Parts: sequence; structure tokens; C-alpha cells
Amino acid sequence: MADVIQIAIAERYPFLLKGVCDAIENETDLCLLGAVSYMDDLQTLLQEHKPEILLLDLALPGLLNWEFIANLCCHQQINILSIADDYDKICIHELINIGVQGCLTKQDSCDRWLSAIRRLAQGKTAFSPTIVEKLIQELRTETTSSIMNILTRCQLEVLRMMAQGLNNKTIAAALGVSERTIKFHTGNIYRRLAVSGRTEAVILAWQQGLGTEDRAE
Repeated sequence: MADVIQIAIAERYPFLLKGVCDAIENETDLCLLGAVSYMDDLQTLLQEHKPEILLLDLALPGLLNWEFIANLCCHQQINILSIADDYDKICIHELINIGVQGCLTKQDSCDRWLSAIRRLAQGKTAFSPTIVEKLIQELRTETTSSIMNILTRCQLEVLRMMAQGLNNKTIAAALGVSERTIKFHTGNIYRRLAVSGRTEAVILAWQQGLGTEDRAE
């Protein structure tokens, strides 16, 4: 039997909190450790439990700052699935840069939330289609030359796996190299594509059909 995914939720709206909790409790591979609506309660919950996935409302009352979220991602190694009414490009970039693996909107269905939880547990990323569409509209859509002509074969393979939603650790394991090597490749990919980070690189890859065959709906 597959391992049960341990989850915590921090969401300010009671009706949404209840709906997600009910959906999770109906799934045999998911275990809800706790659900809170305030920052103080979240800190207490995280002192008592270490969830694998934390669904975090970015407007949670009392939420400290980006450093708090970065600490959860990097030091406590909790996969964050952020929740918001809406996102802008800068916000998404900040979230990705501090280690957030998934972003959903409150308009997304429960089925999409459950799918996103499972993707994060598999070492993949999960973004709402509305977020992806928004980024595509905001980012430049024209490049001076094709990705295929800019990147080396190794860089293309890394970018393809990034576009499939895999994180650096999973890519490194699949290619039989260290995470440090993957970070070296991603840095070169960003420089060659003249992008600011992972999100822009992945969207450029999607625009040219790289990795789209394995993207989650």
C-alpha cells in the first residue's frame, strides 16, 4: 500500500476550510493532521506535527512574511501549496523563488486540489491553469531564436523535465547526477533564455511544446 500523505491546512474562510477537509477525509491515501484559520494556531499545529504538505492561504490572518514561508520550505522541508483569490506575476515569482511548489486559486475545484496535493507528494509542481494562462499573457511571447538552437542537449533535457513539473531533486535522481549539477544547468538555462527564473523558463518551454505531453490537466 502506498504511503499516506500527511496534510495540514491553514485557510481563513470556514466554508472553504470545511469543504477541503471533507474532501481530504474521503481519500484513503490522504491524512489530515489539522486545519486552522489563524497564524497562531498554525504555529501551534506545526510544533505538534510535521505535515508533508501544507495548504496555506496567503491572506491568513497574522501570516508573518515571505521568510516564514521560506523557512517552512527550506528548513522544515514542508511542501507548500499556496492558496489565494488571485496572483500577479511578481507574487508567483517570489513564491517559487522561496521554494513553494504549487499555487492554486480559491476558484479551483476540490478535484484539482486533491490532484495538486498528490503531485507535490510525488516531487512535482502544481499550478492552477488560470495562473499559467495569466503568466503566459504577461510574459513576452516572442523569442529571438528557438529554445532548441539556444540550449545544449543536456540543458534541453533538464528544461523538459522542469516543464513536466519535476523539482531539482527528482531531476537529479532521474539523470543520475547531483542536485548541484542540476542547479548549475538551470542557472545556465535562465541565462541563455534571458529569463528571471524557473517560471519564465517553463512557460517558454510550454510555448514551444517542450514537456507539455506530461503536464497535468
